[in-house]
Amino acid sequence: MSINSKEHILFFGSSGLVGSGSLSNLLNPNFLLCNKQNNFYDVIESSIVSGVYDIAFDKIIYCFNRTPQNIRYKYHSDFEKNSQFDFGGTKYTLSNNPEPNNSFESKGQLQFAINDVEERIKIKYQVMPYSKEFGFSAEEEQQLNVTYNVFHVQIVYNESEKWPDLLPILFTGENEIKIARKRKDRLFPELFKLANINDISTVVCTLGASSATAKKQNMTVNKIDYDLTYNLIRAFTTTENKKVIIVTSFNNALISNIFPYFRTKLRLENDLKTTLEPPIKELYILRPGPIKGKHRSKESEISTNIRTLNPITRAIHYKKKLIKQKKKHWSYFTLMMPKRKFLRC
Repeated sequence: MSINSKEHILFFGSSGLVGSGSLSNLLNPNFLLCNKQNNFYDVIESSIVSGVYDIAFDKIIYCFNRTPQNIRYKYHSDFEKNSQFDFGGTKYTLSNNPEPNNSFESKGQLQFAINDVEERIKIKYQVMPYSKEFGFSAEEEQQLNVTYNVFHVQIVYNESEKWPDLLPILFTGENEIKIARKRKDRLFPELFKLANINDISTVVCTLGASSATAKKQNMTVNKIDYDLTYNLIRAFTTTENKKVIIVTSFNNALISNIFPYFRTKLRLENDLKTTLEPPIKELYILRPGPIKGKHRSKESEISTNIRTLNPITRAIHYKKKLIKQKKKHWSYFTLMMPKRKFLRC
């Protein structure tokens, strides 16, 4: 007998500086073992009480992005063999901790009508699943085997202002996406159903805008920082058991009265607390100060966008890039050549 537990998470803003770091933690198995507040420990402890020692824990993270993001897992275990864990008052030893396996990428697209309009829109998706197996042993107890499956699902649609309208259309519990896999690989399902919006328990939102990004998206800062964020969380809050984790900004009454940016952030926080129906069960507001780090370089962003082009357009792009590189290196070669001196007779 085995138990299969699933956790569904919505993520908005995973391509930003704060969001990318948060996503890396959510995808990392170390985060699962370190954080005793998540339901991973609850599932294990209730399984042991029920006499079940084979557990599959699936975490599905749906990330909404305007362009596809190139995510590669860099896993390094923080736990050595024989590390100790406490499950339900019993000391267990980590006896098996191999590297994650079966990581691959699958792409496709779905078509929908939005807002009862006859014109259908295309939504691209990318799925990258991987699996991690843990073995735990304890004295006078049966071996505990835990399989941790992660499905990183990117929902790619360029018009972010329409994302709130997409949530009830995408997450009906009936829409299926295909996971390409090798013929002999049966670890992951060939068809994967997107969850019902009512079954998605948690949303993480790290959306934020600077004047530059707002101009690029043809939106005002207020539209992104308040309208988009508020509408997304309102569309997500369909039941009374929802958890919302939102990153805003350091703030206080003084600066919020002086600067429009901080005033918008404070208004968003207050409206999330008081105006939603049904209300949010758990609302976590994180207010980070200045953050040290780097956004994706323009070169990597261009590289990501190029992969979405058709083969002919991509070939033309690389040809132009090759010619440009040749000119660059030829100019450098010409510059470095020693100048000849001509002597007059």
